[in-house]
Amino acid sequence: MGLTKSMVRDRARVLLNELVEGFWLNSQLEDWVDDSAIDISTKTHCYEVSGAVTLLTGVQTYSITVDYLKIIGVIYNNKGLKKATPQMEGLQTAVVTGPPEYFFDITDKLGFFPIPTATENSTVATVYFSKVTDNIVNIPLKFKTQAVLFVVFMGLLKERQYAKAGQLYQLYVQSLNLDKAEIAQENTEQPPPQNQYVLKLVGPQK
Repeated sequence: MGLTKSMVRDRARVLLNELVEGFWLNSQLEDWVDDSAIDISTKTHCYEVSGAVTLLTGVQTYSITVDYLKIIGVIYNNKGLKKATPQMEGLQTAVVTGPPEYFFDITDKLGFFPIPTATENSTVATVYFSKVTDNIVNIPLKFKTQAVLFVVFMGLLKERQYAKAGQLYQLYVQSLNLDKAEIAQENTEQPPPQNQYVLKLVGPQK
């Protein structure tokens, strides 16, 4: 069973020592549950979605219309592509076109190199994004405790128990950091000197 708004709300009520609606309204607690989903998904990148990018002959960069936090990974031809950076342009020589081996992202654009040729035209790369969500059902069950802590933290702020709220928030952030690295770990690679691929930027897709 995954997380639900009522589950997090009721667990928070236990810690706030108010099992039925009184000082803390259910509507308030549920709003804070939504806020916890936003905060957890932003800090941990735990909410992922996928999309498809159709490659075109001679086109290296593609506009991304998804409102995303970061690109987690790209799969092409049943193989994960390595993450690179645009600053690698000119570091490699020789083959500049062919099946993509690397990907990079610049603001709202996704790039590949080598640059696709007619052979790769109309083939599809699958892109995995992390996104912000305000729906607690999109948050993995492993973050149940953190979601509850966040709601209790907000409840303590309302009660003006600032010292307790600050301590609880530190516990909340520390517990999130334990899981963050294993969910979205940055791994940018530079092709080794003998790699035959080169990054050669071309004009963006219209």
